[in-house]
Amino acid sequence: MAADNAIVNEINFNMVQELPGDLKTFKFKSIDTVDNDDQRLDYPVEFLNMLNPSGIAEHELHLKVGAPVILLRNINVKAGHCNGTRYIIKEIGKHRLGLEKLGASEDDKNATLQLPRIPMGYNPTDMSMSMTRLQFPIKLA
Repeated sequence: MAADNAIVNEINFNMVQELPGDLKTFKFKSIDTVDNDDQRLDYPVEFLNMLNPSGIAEHELHLKVGAPVILLRNINVKAGHCNGTRYIIKEIGKHRLGLEKLGASEDDKNATLQLPRIPMGYNPTDMSMSMTRLQFPIKLA
């Protein structure tokens, strides 16, 4: 039996807590909105926050400097900042994350990435709505 996202997320969170350094973790909550204004009352923000679809960043990210993460969106394909690329968190700011590619060579001028929160769309097939989540497009690795 394969592990589902909830189990993987729990393991990743526990591993981040074991990293050396400052024990303070940074919590970043997404901003979730329904795309159609007429449906805002049908889908309250609390419901949207609970959705955790594959390929979309979680509503609440618990991050720590030194934690490994995976990029969930293509940011700059030519520079190698693509969906699935692994990074180490080097800096955590209020509006941006400083990331460094895992295994990047010293002469790789694209080894670092300043990552802002970006809007990510989600259109579930079993619901008559679409939503947008504003969050850092990463997942703990």
